[in-house]
Amino acid sequence: MKRLLSNVKYAIFCLTAILSVQVAMAQAPRTIKGQVLDNTGLPMIGATVVVVGNTSVGTTTDMEGKFTIKASQNDVLSFSFLGYTEVNEKVGNRTTINVVLNPDNVSINEVVVIGYGTQAKSDLTGAVTSVNMEDLASTSLTSVDQALQGRMAGVEISTTDGEPGSAASIRIRGSRSISASNEPLIVVDGVMDAVESFSDIDPSDIKSVTVLKDASSTAIYGSRGANGVILVTTNEAKGTKLNVTFKATFGLSELPRELDIMSAEELARIRNDYQMHRETNYYHKRPDELSYANPSLQGQGTDWLDVMTQKAFSQAYYLSLAGGGKNTKVFFSVNYKDNDGIVINTGQQHLTARLKLDHNATKWMKMGINLNYQTRHNDQAKTGINGTGTTVAIALNPLLSPDATWNNLGDSATNGGSVYNSPYLQAIHITHMTNRNYLTMSPYLEFTLTKGLKLKSTFSYSYFNTNRFYYSPSFMPVAASRKYGGTARRQETINNNLLSETTLSYNRTFKKTHKVNIVAGFTAQNKRSDVRNTEGVGYLDDNVSYYNMGSIVDKRRLTETTSATEIQRFSVLARANYSYKSRYHVTFTGRYDGSSNFSKGNKWAFFPALAFKWSINNESFMSNVGNWLTDLSLRLSAGRSGNDAVSSYVSQMALTTNTSGWLFGDTQEVAYYPTRLDNPDLTWEKTDSYNVGIDFSVLDNRVSFSLEGYYAKTHDLLLSISNPQVTGYNTRYENIGSTQNIGGEFSITSRNITRANFQWTTNLTISHNTSKVLDLGMDYDYIATYEKNGIMCYGYVEGYPANSLWGLKHGGVWHNKGEQKENEVTKTYVSYGQSLGYSKYIDVNHDGVLDDNDRVYLGTADPFIYGGFNNTFRIVKNLQIGVYFTYSLGGRMYNPTEFEMGNTRMRTNKYRYMMDAWHATRNPYSDIPALGHTDDYPSDRYVHDASYFRLQNVNLSYTFDLRKKTRYLRDITLSAACNNVFLVSKYNGFDPDVSNGTARIDKGWYPKNRTYTFSIQIRY
Repeated sequence: MKRLLSNVKYAIFCLTAILSVQVAMAQAPRTIKGQVLDNTGLPMIGATVVVVGNTSVGTTTDMEGKFTIKASQNDVLSFSFLGYTEVNEKVGNRTTINVVLNPDNVSINEVVVIGYGTQAKSDLTGAVTSVNMEDLASTSLTSVDQALQGRMAGVEISTTDGEPGSAASIRIRGSRSISASNEPLIVVDGVMDAVESFSDIDPSDIKSVTVLKDASSTAIYGSRGANGVILVTTNEAKGTKLNVTFKATFGLSELPRELDIMSAEELARIRNDYQMHRETNYYHKRPDELSYANPSLQGQGTDWLDVMTQKAFSQAYYLSLAGGGKNTKVFFSVNYKDNDGIVINTGQQHLTARLKLDHNATKWMKMGINLNYQTRHNDQAKTGINGTGTTVAIALNPLLSPDATWNNLGDSATNGGSVYNSPYLQAIHITHMTNRNYLTMSPYLEFTLTKGLKLKSTFSYSYFNTNRFYYSPSFMPVAASRKYGGTARRQETINNNLLSETTLSYNRTFKKTHKVNIVAGFTAQNKRSDVRNTEGVGYLDDNVSYYNMGSIVDKRRLTETTSATEIQRFSVLARANYSYKSRYHVTFTGRYDGSSNFSKGNKWAFFPALAFKWSINNESFMSNVGNWLTDLSLRLSAGRSGNDAVSSYVSQMALTTNTSGWLFGDTQEVAYYPTRLDNPDLTWEKTDSYNVGIDFSVLDNRVSFSLEGYYAKTHDLLLSISNPQVTGYNTRYENIGSTQNIGGEFSITSRNITRANFQWTTNLTISHNTSKVLDLGMDYDYIATYEKNGIMCYGYVEGYPANSLWGLKHGGVWHNKGEQKENEVTKTYVSYGQSLGYSKYIDVNHDGVLDDNDRVYLGTADPFIYGGFNNTFRIVKNLQIGVYFTYSLGGRMYNPTEFEMGNTRMRTNKYRYMMDAWHATRNPYSDIPALGHTDDYPSDRYVHDASYFRLQNVNLSYTFDLRKKTRYLRDITLSAACNNVFLVSKYNGFDPDVSNGTARIDKGWYPKNRTYTFSIQIRY
């Protein structure tokens, strides 16, 4: 027995020893060799090979794609290369491992964010386009709108202002409304109205941007999606390991373009010429009696652009931490930007902090919260008679000095001896700043009720506080000459937004044939805005300014107004997607919206949409085509959306009061009186749209393109119209009129070269949209939105494009008396005056009167086509070069700044072409009007081709992979970029890519700048 026990112990000991040796052998690292090839059989140089779970053990492949690494039997090796699908291989008993990496097939398999969920791109039935922001990281752009301009077909992004932090104008498939908003809805991480504009979001925080363009895609947002929807998904934690990213960006900005305007010497010469020939008593003056006896002594004079602009420095710092455990993921980021403006004493400081927390409390319950806080300070331009520093600077008399009092502005005859504030003094001494503070929080709960069935409830609160301050001190020339004292203004706006959303979603696939995705729910929203405006004139102590506005001596010169608006919305929504064998896809969407903007009986409306997609490449009869065809799909959709984006209470009667009151006997009574009629029948503006699309890709998505065509008709327009004067009311809103948009979009992505050591990818977008005003539903057939001297420059006219330009047709000038006598018979022309050298215009109705009846159509502000063209080159693995162009062809544009610098008045500087103005002896055949009169009617003289071709961005980045050299650092990336490199355009202003939110009218906006940036990114 003892011997048996002894044998058993010996056997156990031997077995344990053997197992221990085997375990030790399995755990002992050994040398693994191999080769990494691409799908064409060529070696991949610089492919990364690491041990999963221990990235400190890793290597890269050599020039022949070969590698050597130490790994244990139980280890898993990860093989990766940028742009290729990662492959994992368990070591096992092997000592040689050869791997083939295939290019990412992301175009079909990627998951796209859509309204209230996600969907595989292969199942999408609507017109949706998406951009991965990681692909744009090397551009070093600090503005989302700049980064996205031209990259998404059907999305037109124009600059409203080049000032740091300014928002862009975004139009998705054109403008639909006339009086209501045309801006798209921006949704951040599923929360509507979480930001006021794109400029509130830092590009480093964004994971992807998805744009919903047709009714099938936007119908889930009902009335909020009438102008398209932009879905922004921010970064989140991945895995459990802590990942730290730090990025620092430094930039230098400059004014990229100067205008062809006169020097002081040239201006002095034409002023002398003007004095000698404007009146007969000047004809006999000797040259030494003129204002500038020797113009050549004036030289270049004051370069006002140089005085008012500067080289602007910018810096930005970004830090993010991401990680967590098995059930909890946390992402935190903080970003700080400090940008000087190219106009002196302008700039912005912007701080953003974002927290995203997700926690799996149980197997069936998930919870989380998104927090976002922002604070920004803007020093803005308030430096001109009618606009910004550059607006006035380009028009200023170079004969004046920056510190001049500007008495008479160089010509008392044309300025009445007025005193003006120098724009330089305004920029230095006037305070014009804005402080904004934002806070958004969005907690959520998600329950998994059963397989595929989830219930999610989100509550969001957003707080926006904006304070605008303005102070002009008492020593400014205008205030001092009139003994006004200092002027202070302060405006505070507080917006509170509450949003509650609950959705029930069901997502299952049955028998690998029937795929069902259903979402239903409801949303409730309350938005309130409180505004307080305070203004005082007559402050004697400039140190008080806006800090203590009640300290004004004369209280009668202190005014304060307050207002409050509120809107409630409630919606019930549903969407059902069905896919059969990945061949036939059907989507039905419906949303029932209620809005407090309308009266009882008209608050509610239903907005449905239906879409169908046929994946032709998955049909059995396509099986013989071969593997070269990756995707061939046909999409059709139709639907209706609504718009309630007008001011609150427009359907109700408006009352106002006269604060001085009325005298009844000895008593002064204050009473209210109506200023606007109510309209209880006011209801939703509606858009019916139809879309057809074709998706095509070949060779494992080496080449893929999408072609879209659409038609949209907007009717029951929410129009603000003027009442007849006899009614005693100014305006009222009505549902009248209709517009249409017809267009097409084309986008193509081509991976031209996909070698392991060299990759070249090209992206091209082409967009076209034609808008038209079908009906205005009124006695008159036009609505003027911009006029000058009684002539409509911009407006809406039945039968013409929505963004049409109007004015007089310039017919040259009166060269001699014979032309005038001939015109008395033909009645071809009409003019402001009959002196020789005066402009003559086409007399449309031949009545001999110069008025608005002589205006003609001068073109549309909308381009014929617009888009972008991008090339990205990746050399070996670490070096990336990007070259990105944007373009716009066919639009027309007013340059109102030219009204001052291209007209015949003498109070400002002039474009150099005015040197060739009509002159009785020197230039008697010129068609440029003579100097010295007040004829500055809007005409085609001031309308220009707004086409342009721009090298938007050139960037270069290099990444140092440090995973095999250090335990903690992943990589370091160095980037250099230039934005707005060059512009090719015939436009005679700063930049044709401007917009006031409605039309392409260049009112001398703060110009776009050229920026050089350098950045360093470190990832741990």
